[in-house]
Amino acid sequence: GAPPPASVMTSSDEESSQGATNDMKRLTAKLSSKDEKEVVDAYDEIWDICADEGEAGGETTGNPQNHHQNRLSFVAQGGIHKTVLALKRHGHSLDVQLFGLSALNDSIEANPVFAKAVVEMGGILSIIHTMEEFPKHSDVHENVHSLFLNLAHNLDHSAEFMKKHTQKWITLNLMVLNALRDDEIVKSA
Repeated sequence: GAPPPASVMTSSDEESSQGATNDMKRLTAKLSSKDEKEVVDAYDEIWDICADEGEAGGETTGNPQNHHQNRLSFVAQGGIHKTVLALKRHGHSLDVQLFGLSALNDSIEANPVFAKAVVEMGGILSIIHTMEEFPKHSDVHENVHSLFLNLAHNLDHSAEFMKKHTQKWITLNLMVLNALRDDEIVKSA
């Protein structure tokens, strides 16, 4: 929408960051909706306030510092857990899958420590399901691949918590490799 008149915009930064937090609370709450469209709309808005400058075709406003804060705020509001659940609940929805994978990616890029949260919330299994649901979709493959790399680089693979996820991790490894190979074959055909 149009920006508010200048007189309204003199409030302190603190208030605007409080506003952003409330916004994020409202939006992450919508991720739990059973209505697929509501989830997609919420991600769309979240993406706008978290996207890096220029990513959204120049539509993003504010400074990169705020975008980073908003990503952290997304996680603080339970965004990772809600995303893993949304991926499960809307397994057939390509939009939810692409937004959800991006949100997990952005969270780890905001702070690598969140890689562990993605795993502990059941993220690996969710990603496997996404791959099974969209085995031939190159956008899905691309998002999964970058998320996989982010996880691979930022997880402590020898850690205790990884032990119960080892089998799923190996499965995901193979799926990513196969998908990349298939995409290459398609490209060269």
